[in-house]
Amino acid sequence: MSVNKKEAHERTVFEEFARIAELNPEAGSVANESPPKPDVSCRIAGQRYLFELVRLVDSDLPASVAKSLRRLKRGDKRPVGGAFSLSQPLVDRVREKTANNYDLDGSPVDLLLYYDNALPAFELPPPGEFREWAEAYMVPEIERNSGPFSRFWVFDRNEGRLLWRYDISRGSSETM
Repeated sequence: MSVNKKEAHERTVFEEFARIAELNPEAGSVANESPPKPDVSCRIAGQRYLFELVRLVDSDLPASVAKSLRRLKRGDKRPVGGAFSLSQPLVDRVREKTANNYDLDGSPVDLLLYYDNALPAFELPPPGEFREWAEAYMVPEIERNSGPFSRFWVFDRNEGRLLWRYDISRGSSETM
């Protein structure tokens, strides 16, 4: 994905999320940032906030499906098998992002993890009550190392809803 497409995608995801989360960023304040800053900045109630965005997907699954499709095109009907994980991408992305160093300029930063509608067949939130998954898999990782993040959000673009939020200052999570 080119830089301009990536930035446009991140901005769209953030704007959808901000509307649903009722964050109400000030008009004209949402902006893409470049590393080492987090992905998006905005002003909320006069204060600058930063958001790092990360798409949740088991990266092995799309590759296996693509290989199966290539085989089918050649007339080979044997699918490419393999397990995939609904929980491991949560842990992997949290671990990856909390280990990064960001230029924050003293602004609070939140981590926005999201399921995207670009490949809905591959990017499904875990079944059942999301809070159970978050408590079991994400909270231990966040408590081990929250990095610079004040809050962790999980947003399902497929359904246009917030699934979960964890606030470091409160040490609590909530299903949205």
